[in-house]
Amino acid sequence: MSSTKITNIDAVELQEGIQNAAFHEDDDTSDASSFREQLATSMSVTRPEENEYTQIKPYAGMPKEVLMLYSSKACYRIPREIIFWLIVACTLALIAMTVTIVALSPRCMSWWQLSPVYQVYPRSFKDSNADGVGDLKGIEEKLSHFEYLNIKAVWISPFYKSPMRDFGYDVEDFRQIDPIFGTMEDFDDLLASMHDKGLKLIMDYIPNHTSDKHIWFQLSQNGTEPYKDYYIWVNCTRDKPPNNWVSVFGNSTWEYDEVRQQCYFHQFLKEQPDLNYRNPRVIEEMTVSLQTTVDGSHCSSLDFLFGVLQSTVDTEFELYHDYTFTQQGLHEILTNWRIELDDYSREPGRYRFMVIECYDYEEIDKTMRYYGTSYVNESDFPFNFYLLFCLHNICVYCVYLCIYINTHTYSKYFENIYINSRDPQRTPMQWDDKLNAGFSDSENGTWLDIAPDYSTVNVELQQADTHSTISQYRALSLLRGAELALSRGWFCFVWSDVNVFAYLRELDGLNKAFLVVLNFGKDTTTDLSSVTELPDTLTVHLSTVPISQKTFSKSRIPTSQGQGLLLEYSTNQRFHPNHASECYVSEKACYLPALDILYKC
Repeated sequence: MSSTKITNIDAVELQEGIQNAAFHEDDDTSDASSFREQLATSMSVTRPEENEYTQIKPYAGMPKEVLMLYSSKACYRIPREIIFWLIVACTLALIAMTVTIVALSPRCMSWWQLSPVYQVYPRSFKDSNADGVGDLKGIEEKLSHFEYLNIKAVWISPFYKSPMRDFGYDVEDFRQIDPIFGTMEDFDDLLASMHDKGLKLIMDYIPNHTSDKHIWFQLSQNGTEPYKDYYIWVNCTRDKPPNNWVSVFGNSTWEYDEVRQQCYFHQFLKEQPDLNYRNPRVIEEMTVSLQTTVDGSHCSSLDFLFGVLQSTVDTEFELYHDYTFTQQGLHEILTNWRIELDDYSREPGRYRFMVIECYDYEEIDKTMRYYGTSYVNESDFPFNFYLLFCLHNICVYCVYLCIYINTHTYSKYFENIYINSRDPQRTPMQWDDKLNAGFSDSENGTWLDIAPDYSTVNVELQQADTHSTISQYRALSLLRGAELALSRGWFCFVWSDVNVFAYLRELDGLNKAFLVVLNFGKDTTTDLSSVTELPDTLTVHLSTVPISQKTFSKSRIPTSQGQGLLLEYSTNQRFHPNHASECYVSEKACYLPALDILYKC
């Protein structure tokens, strides 16, 4: 019975404030007395230190009726409803603001637009196994060099399996790595390391021809189907080619083949037979090969894809490449390749970049055609070798300032330290003043002689010199990524004469703008006082040669031969509204300082 009493009391305590018959005092006083004694005994056992602590009954909470009574009062209900609707309104406003910002914001720049692309000639960049030849492991060892220069994309010249008659541009197998550069495992390690560091890999792609050691050509020689027409074959004799057409290298474009007893067509070396792009199977095969180019592809010799139609092969003497260069069908191929690459670009951050070499220098419209149309995309970037040819004898600093503050650009490894060599395009990289310029630990020399000035011209020394080529390169690369006016702003021609070319970069909504002054001729002083949109005083942000002067008057800007100046100024007056014909921008954008965002304008 005592256990029953305890249960009842517990029930009463848990239902405090509620009418309960069990709470009434028991009429049986003896039983009650006995119960109290047992309860006291129980408590003395379970709570030996009851005098030390205050006993508190458990709080069962507010009864439902009381809760409903208070919650329905206006003083509680109205604030609650106000807070609720404020939350709803703020949520909707936030959603509306987000949608508006997204709708009004210009497109984000692609990864290949965020920094210069750095070209690496793998044979000459870094040797990892002391054989005197650069390799993929060596490139992986020097990834920190790209990070130092703020490079986001690296283009590596061909490292496919090749007989190396044209330094890798005669590909024997698009799916294998040439042993002098390493293995597929080395390539996978390099790619993983690059992606871990946020670097993108652009691979060379040579679609026009293969090596004569390629399995396709060997099968084509034997007339094996379906490879019989993978290359361009024409009847001829050993002593009499079909015509007198000449290749890019000056020799005949025809080579007699003893096995097939026909002539095959080649626009480069005789060891580089041209593929027949009028054969759909060839297009399909090369499209599959293009898909292996990882983050991006640099398409070499693309202008030569569609060569000779057999009906045009005659004995007429033609000295122009009218039948072999930029022929009809080329842009259809590019369009299809762009579609294929887009199919591999569906994941965020996985856009497949495609750049092509374009030699239509004399006709801008032809060059622009390689971008595609408003409805069909082709190349992301037609590569302009003409600028390199024209500026061959001009100070490299000036070229840097011209291209890095202007548009999407490429640079080669040797340009960073301005190697002075007979063959700078292939000379091994000069990392320091130690053995073999730090390029290789080989005691038997390197595949190509190190330039003799490596002890005074190398990466290690130039990193410590703020006015060196490599320091200038790094400063311009960092500046390009830090200043919106340089990456998203208007490009406006301001001045040009026989010696000086000047342009400015400005962005609507941003008070800071930049003026670039380049001297391609003799020492001179330029007067820009006629440019009323410029303030009277311009601050020197960067100079390619050391100068002590920190500011210039716009009416007197002295420059020496080969010098480049980057001048900064503040203004609310824009140049481009009054000079529409001299100003260009890929996508109009304005800066909103209050929110620190860009929006379409």
